[in-house]
Amino acid sequence: MGILSPSAVQRRLKSFESKLAAAVRRAWQRYVLTIAPAFKHAPPNTMRANAVQALIIEEVTEAFPNRVFRAKGRSFLWIAEDLIVQFKKLDRRGRTRNYPTQTALRFNAQLDIPGIPSATRATIGYQLDKLGTRIVALSVVLQDEPGFDRWGLGETETPVLPIAATPATTSRRPARVKPGVVKKKTKDGEGHQG
Repeated sequence: MGILSPSAVQRRLKSFESKLAAAVRRAWQRYVLTIAPAFKHAPPNTMRANAVQALIIEEVTEAFPNRVFRAKGRSFLWIAEDLIVQFKKLDRRGRTRNYPTQTALRFNAQLDIPGIPSATRATIGYQLDKLGTRIVALSVVLQDEPGFDRWGLGETETPVLPIAATPATTSRRPARVKPGVVKKKTKDGEGHQG
């Protein structure tokens, strides 16, 4: 079975688009209202991505009963006999953000994966703003060996995560103090070794 063209993928997704976009928005809303507030500080980005992905799968399963299946520890949605999609967070360039396992690399390259039906594989992904407070884009990504195509999927208006619950923009590691000479300021502003 050959890889579908971007226009063929768009045609097959057309009747699913509004429900898929709504499922992603509902998943984000559930995260903002129920999971994020449980933390005193912002959870790690990976935890947020995993939680949002799990909520998306729940919402998609409810919207499309009997079309979601699990294989190789992942969840997929059958769109058509020749098209399946996964759900992922996307980076600023619109590419999936996952550790490049052999399964992930083969999925993106449209290569056969044992245990996953042979079909064109696309990703429905979301992109967050720089602070990770809201979804700014929903996209369909179709990758293959030479490159990738990406196009928008529905409206992206989502609830905004309160800033206190957003990921820190600096490292969480404590500052390292190097042993050595410390210069102390004097009254005239000049430093001297102390």
